[in-house]
Amino acid sequence: MFYGIAPILDTTAPNGIVGSWSPAILDNLNSGSYVFTPATLLFPCAISQSLSVNVLAEPKLKEISICLDQTTNNVLKTYVLNTGLSNSNYTFKWYLDEFHGYNDNWNLIGLSDQPFAKIYIFDRYGKLIKQISSVEEGWDGTYRGQIMPATDYWFTVEYSELSTTKVFKSHFSLLR
Repeated sequence: MFYGIAPILDTTAPNGIVGSWSPAILDNLNSGSYVFTPATLLFPCAISQSLSVNVLAEPKLKEISICLDQTTNNVLKTYVLNTGLSNSNYTFKWYLDEFHGYNDNWNLIGLSDQPFAKIYIFDRYGKLIKQISSVEEGWDGTYRGQIMPATDYWFTVEYSELSTTKVFKSHFSLLR
C-alpha cells in the first residue's frame, strides 16, 4: 500500500515567528503531538504551541456494485468505503471502458466535472511515474520514453468536493 509523503513542518509560523518543532519530522502513519518552540533570542515573549495530529485508519471497502450502462456500454463500478467513523461512508463511482485494446492510454473516466483533478501514478515502490489530469489523453505506459513492465501500478486522485480537496487511492494492472 502506498502512503503519501508526510508534509514538512514549516519552521516559520504564519505570523513570522521562527522556531523549531519537536519532534522535527511529522509521522504520517501514527497519531501524535508536536510542539512548536519559538526562537527565544529573536522572540522572547512568544510561547510554545502544541499541535495534535490524528491519523485515521485506512478506509475499508464495504461494498462493490458493477453494472453496464446500456446507453454507453461503459461499465459503472460503485465503491462504498467505510472510514470507521460513524456516518462516514463515502461512495465513489468510476466509469470504465469495458474493452481495452493494445497501446491504450490509461486515465480515469467520469471526472468530467473535475477539470482540475490531478492523478498521480506510482510503481510498486512508490516512485512517481507520471502525473496526469482528468482532461488529458492519459498515461501511455512509459516512463521517460521507456516502456514500463506489465505489472500493478498505484494511483492517487486529488479532486475537489464542496470546495475541499479530497484524495482517493487505488491501483490497476498494466497489461501488454
